Amino acid sequence: MDGSQVNGIKEKQKKQEVALAILGGAVIAAILLVTTIWVLTSARAGTKQAVKRVSEFYLEELAGRRAQVVSEELKTKVTYMENALATLEPGDLKNQETLRRYLGKIKKLYGVDRFVLVDENGIAYTQHSTSSGLSRYGFLSGELTGPAVQTVNLYGAKKQVILAIPVEGISFEGAQVKACFIQVDMNELLSSVMLQSTDNETYCNLYHQNGESLTDEAFGYLTAGKNVLSELEGADMEYGSSYEQMKEDFANGRRGQISFNYQGAKEDLCYVPVEGTGWMLTILVRDNVISSQIGSISYGMMRRGIIQIVITVLVMLAVFLVLIYQSRKSARFLLEQEKADANRIRRAYAQIERERIAMDNIHAAMESGLWSMEFNANAELVSCMWSDVFRKMLGYENEEDFPNCLESWSGLLHEEDKKRVLKEYWDTVYDYTNEKTYDVEYRLLTKHAGWRWFHAAGRLSRREDGSPITFVGLFVDIDDERKLKGQLERQKVDLQDALAAAQHANKAKTTFLNNMSHDIRTPMNAIIGFTSLAAAHIDNKEQVQDYLSKITTSSNHLLSLINDVLDMSRIESGKVKIEEKETSLPEVMHDLKTIVQADITSKQLEFYLDTADVVNEHVLCDRLRLNQVLLNLLSNAMKFTMPGGLVGVRILQKGNAPEGFASYEFQVKDTGIGMSKEFQKHVFEPFERERTSTISGIQGTGLGMAITKNIVDMMGGEIAVSSEEGKGSTFTVSLQLRTCSGPVRQEVIPELKGLRALVADDDFNTCSSVTKMLATVGMRPDWTTSGKEAVLRTQLAEEQNDSYAAYIIDWLMPDMNGIEVVRRIRGLIGDETPIIILTAYDWSDVEEEARQAGVTAFCSKPIFLSELREILESPFAAQGLDAVDPDDSSSFEGKKILLVEDNELNQEIAVEILQEAGFVMDVADDGTVAVEKLKAAGPGQYDVVLMDIQMPILNGYDATKQIRALKSPGVSDIPIIAMTANAFDEDKKAALEAGMNGHIAKPIDIPKLMGLLKEVLN
Repeated sequence: MDGSQVNGIKEKQKKQEVALAILGGAVIAAILLVTTIWVLTSARAGTKQAVKRVSEFYLEELAGRRAQVVSEELKTKVTYMENALATLEPGDLKNQETLRRYLGKIKKLYGVDRFVLVDENGIAYTQHSTSSGLSRYGFLSGELTGPAVQTVNLYGAKKQVILAIPVEGISFEGAQVKACFIQVDMNELLSSVMLQSTDNETYCNLYHQNGESLTDEAFGYLTAGKNVLSELEGADMEYGSSYEQMKEDFANGRRGQISFNYQGAKEDLCYVPVEGTGWMLTILVRDNVISSQIGSISYGMMRRGIIQIVITVLVMLAVFLVLIYQSRKSARFLLEQEKADANRIRRAYAQIERERIAMDNIHAAMESGLWSMEFNANAELVSCMWSDVFRKMLGYENEEDFPNCLESWSGLLHEEDKKRVLKEYWDTVYDYTNEKTYDVEYRLLTKHAGWRWFHAAGRLSRREDGSPITFVGLFVDIDDERKLKGQLERQKVDLQDALAAAQHANKAKTTFLNNMSHDIRTPMNAIIGFTSLAAAHIDNKEQVQDYLSKITTSSNHLLSLINDVLDMSRIESGKVKIEEKETSLPEVMHDLKTIVQADITSKQLEFYLDTADVVNEHVLCDRLRLNQVLLNLLSNAMKFTMPGGLVGVRILQKGNAPEGFASYEFQVKDTGIGMSKEFQKHVFEPFERERTSTISGIQGTGLGMAITKNIVDMMGGEIAVSSEEGKGSTFTVSLQLRTCSGPVRQEVIPELKGLRALVADDDFNTCSSVTKMLATVGMRPDWTTSGKEAVLRTQLAEEQNDSYAAYIIDWLMPDMNGIEVVRRIRGLIGDETPIIILTAYDWSDVEEEARQAGVTAFCSKPIFLSELREILESPFAAQGLDAVDPDDSSSFEGKKILLVEDNELNQEIAVEILQEAGFVMDVADDGTVAVEKLKAAGPGQYDVVLMDIQMPILNGYDATKQIRALKSPGVSDIPIIAMTANAFDEDKKAALEAGMNGHIAKPIDIPKLMGLLKEVLN
């Protein structure tokens, strides 16, 4: 591989890294944007400053990307010149006419204004002329050691860029060519970064480090083409911005940002150096549109950057392929000749090698066991001689112990080797062609060391007819070598196993990270959606509380996923553990609905959740993994189902489980595009995606189902799929879970025994499930799938004086919606009988209308026996709890906390939360400040310390140790709780070892924090 190809590969790798960096920047920007929205909702006082910080960060990233585009464009031009020089052939240097044709061809190929070669005398050769370049191009007067960039005004005020590289090994008309340069119009070169917004609110420009403009582009209210430092010298700088600092940054090529007022407009300016040019790239944004413009600018930069990367890679690949084709074509003939020569050399080498082995054996005879045998004219063995060295190897001292006969040796051969070795011996003796060489390894029984490996090699001298005369050979102990070889082979196997384990760990890491990227979107959508809803219904306290509860559920799920991303050491070792804890299946299903509801609504899908025969509602399982499996399957179902389609989840309990266990089936069904029979065989393999999915434009990694399968396997379950193209898919997860101890309540409710109940739902499975539950509690249930029939059944029951004591009615039925059904039933039975609306949707928008129609209560699908029992036993009591229990805060009234936290935003959040609970707060910015405050404090001045861990001067662990070492009673033993983002088990252990009383992880879980405070204070 030549240098240009290596450079091409490196350029491609660099561009891939740039693409990854842009993606990472976009993810970070998205996270910051979501954080900003949350801050706007919860702490409006800090909104302006937060947006400012995010905008400054985004501007700096944007400027950096554009500077990188300029740098990459210059590097691409250099690559063009290097590629052009690589294609220069002797025929192009024949005379000036051929050279000019070559220069014109290159100029046209790469689309530059000029492509010029300059010799050591300063003569510049272009397509149309030959002239001295020293007077026009100043950089030619010195020694050119690498790529150089110069800007000139060659055509009036039109600015040009000269990009030159040194040239070696090329001569023309007796003079050495020392440089090559191209001339490009500045505006054309920088077109990718000089995009000005259509509303004249965002500008980008390039300047020398002395402030001189490289272009004549407009730049806000600043004069076009003027020195930016001179223009801003009289500007009114905002707080924190300095003209002197900007001037110094320009001179030293450093990046920075300033905000200023110029001609009555407030503007933000970000500047970064362009690598290898001495230029400064600047972006100016009017402050009133900075937030709205960031997204479009970033998108444009990323799109152009990707296009440039793709074009560069394609060009380099084309050159690479051309070079390979030419080299292979010229080498094909030589290859055929080399093959013939190689065959001759191989045969000669084989003969030399055989002779070398024979000579080596002879040379080693002095140190090895020598043996010889004599044969008569009839090829019969007449004598045998074993040397003393040979005997001593076997542990024998003299000929009496080991006689000179063949049987002395053959009688010691290992049974597994004997037949093979003797055959090799006699085959060699009777090989009259003298082509066979005796060379064999075998085991012999030694006198003192047991079985050992030996190597024997010998050569025969023969008569003219080929019959044997003398057989001479060597005998070497190779037992140690064999053992070493065995050890090396075992080490090789161990290394291969280690490599396989490392590859497995790396694959697990990659799979897991992709899975997290896939799964984080769902709870994030729920958080964003319900945050917007909360803001839209800010005056409705109950609705806001409901939305906040759902946001909390989705946030906790998101936090759990992020914790798994951070816990990469377990993934790399292939030891993702299944942690079984008591889990409520009703909570799992309702939380699942909360997380996906926003996506279901946005995609205009129909959604249902229901149960069938679920008796054991509380089980021991890994709730996070179960959620992950169901969310993966639901995400795929939503992704591949068109608007108006149906997506559903059903949980069934089977009756075939052993004692102490329960068997469940979780079915996720959709009416989407389905999949082919062939693809169903591979759907659970990594990176598998069906071609129809790609054609439909649906994005995905192909890892979701493989990850789901792995998790189900780890949980000891099975997953299966049935699908038909164009009709949809059903995924079935079968799990056998340990049930929680304690009896399952299935007894009859005495007050309801024998009373009638009516279930109306257009789904047969829901009717069947709810009817069985009602029968379990002792009622006499009827059911119907029609709203109109429900009204008729009510009228008939009233006429027969056998009224229904309770109604459970689906909200949305095809012939008549649930609210209208309730209104008509109320007209027949009055207001006393309870009527429950059963729905899989958010009923908040129609709750008032439903209450007026006569609805007593609402119940979410899927409904479980325990939930139905609770509603029927305590019929329709007012639901809802305040967010904070007054009794919880009263016990904290007047308690004083010392908060040790170096982050101002975290300080503000913690102070607000704890003051609302009744605490009196004092804040220390670092561990050293906290230690000094406690030294000066008397006993009882503080009741508890909340200690951050990572602080710049003195960390939380060392601060705690110093506090525990104080001599003041009542201070040295004050309760200290770690409140930190270090959330792993080893962090909790380190906190306790440092002398802390407890540990709470960020982000703060308020109920857990209050419970821990109550525990340590009591």
